[in-house]
Amino acid sequence: MLRHFFALNRKKAKKMLASLLCVSLLLTALPLDVAAEEIGKAAADTADVTVTKDITAGGAKKTFTARVTAGKTADSVTVTYDTLGGNKIDSVTLAAGETIGRLPEAIKKNAVNNGWYLDKQCSTQFYEDEPVNRDITLYAGYDEDKIKPETPEYNEITISDAPEDFSFSLISSQSITDDNLQDVISIENQFGEMPLLKVENTGSGVYTVKPVINWTEGGAYVLSLIDNGVRFDGINSDIMPDEKIRTITLFVYREETNNVKLKDGIVTIPKSRIREDDDNEHIYMSRSEFEALSIHEGTVIFADDAEEPSYLNVVSYELFGDEYKILTVGSDVDDIYEELDIYFKEKYVENDVLAEAIDTEKLVEQLYESEGTQQLTYMLAAAVYDSKTVRELGDGNAPFELMSNTYMDGVNWNDKQIKLNVKELLEGLTISAKVGTAKNTNFKCINGFPNEQDWTALNITFSYEMTLKNKVKLEAEVSISEYLIIGVGGTLSLKRDFNVKFLPLSQTDVTFKILVCSADEEEDDKQQDNEEKRDVSVEIEAIMNGEDKESGNIIKDVREMLENKGGA
Repeated sequence: MLRHFFALNRKKAKKMLASLLCVSLLLTALPLDVAAEEIGKAAADTADVTVTKDITAGGAKKTFTARVTAGKTADSVTVTYDTLGGNKIDSVTLAAGETIGRLPEAIKKNAVNNGWYLDKQCSTQFYEDEPVNRDITLYAGYDEDKIKPETPEYNEITISDAPEDFSFSLISSQSITDDNLQDVISIENQFGEMPLLKVENTGSGVYTVKPVINWTEGGAYVLSLIDNGVRFDGINSDIMPDEKIRTITLFVYREETNNVKLKDGIVTIPKSRIREDDDNEHIYMSRSEFEALSIHEGTVIFADDAEEPSYLNVVSYELFGDEYKILTVGSDVDDIYEELDIYFKEKYVENDVLAEAIDTEKLVEQLYESEGTQQLTYMLAAAVYDSKTVRELGDGNAPFELMSNTYMDGVNWNDKQIKLNVKELLEGLTISAKVGTAKNTNFKCINGFPNEQDWTALNITFSYEMTLKNKVKLEAEVSISEYLIIGVGGTLSLKRDFNVKFLPLSQTDVTFKILVCSADEEEDDKQQDNEEKRDVSVEIEAIMNGEDKESGNIIKDVREMLENKGGA
């Protein structure tokens, strides 16, 4: 890696030497009075002047051309964005000598914006931290071969409270019959008996599917079209038109019920008055209590306890002094309930319940010690190491040492050890966490219904503040937002019908805010605070995502190493 670094410096040195030779040649070849005269013509205003001169040397005629920016510096400059066929971006005006700040993103079909350039050929890249001294036009560059994946079109709906004799229609250019219906549509019973369906040809390519034996009351089914030449008809959903629907989740109507009746003769006793044997099969009870409760073989005992209540069937018993030793087995549903019929429709777990289940203080405490935090810090350090801006502020020096002691000592990847000293970065880390509620626009629908529900939002922020090698002051903030929502519903009965729908959904967003500025060890705090800070968030994020073509290979090596280790 060091060999590669010095090779790059030698290349830069050659380019600088070549540029100096060209300038020297131009100054020698072009009489100063000619250059001065032509430049003077445009001196009243800011302008680009091209000076040409024919020179005969060694019997050969040569034409030299020099481009010179001449004139007064404007008070303000305009930056125009040309997206070359992409979205329209308004131009911006700023004071001469200022930097643009965060560059906008150009959006073009089947392409990904890879930066902004000073020419249409996209050969000279422009960076957001470069000062602008004149009016310029920036041209968007693209990677045509890196197509952004399009969000798949949502084609599922949910029908709730459908009648037991629910029927549906299909449109097809090919005949649909009872015999080939299974080749056209898949029907999965998540809960409930499968209905017996019959197909009726109603004309004009419309086929109606009706149950001969009805759908199960309270049942749940998934209807998915298999044949692309077939579509639903007459569904009349508020979410999407019939021609776009490919899957229907069907919930058959049933009244919510909560019929629970215990069997007679169940004996209740506080668990604190029962002594459990080490074999977990016997319990001990005082003779007086046992006889007062009239316990016998077959009695069901309810051992009441706030944390671990239990039902036990008495198998046999024996008196030892003042205690009965009782052999028990766990009770079955039939032993406990005379009636058990519970059905509840899908509901969302209250945000308050989810929020209370998240202990932010304990979470932060665990994050400080977690390997995930160290891996995140290591990735950030690698991105900062590869940052062109950070190196410029550090007079060309790397902000971290390679091959130094770190938490990952001894980790090998392809016979290489990739180490960055992140100790100081971890020492300057502050972690905070908070829980609230928020709308999540990333989901149009939840289980086929419009997404109008508030989500529980957990936000974790990693804040870093330190000075790198007394050269560069770094303030970094990595914010991770996790959106959570859980839907539940279900059925429970004595027939062993037990069906619970559990629908957890989550969405994670990660944002970066990285500010850097030069820092002199001799300067006082006030001078450092006044130092202009550069926002390199876009640059660092591009490096971490492997999208910065000018960055080195450290971030790539570190990412692959952590992936092989099981992280990142």
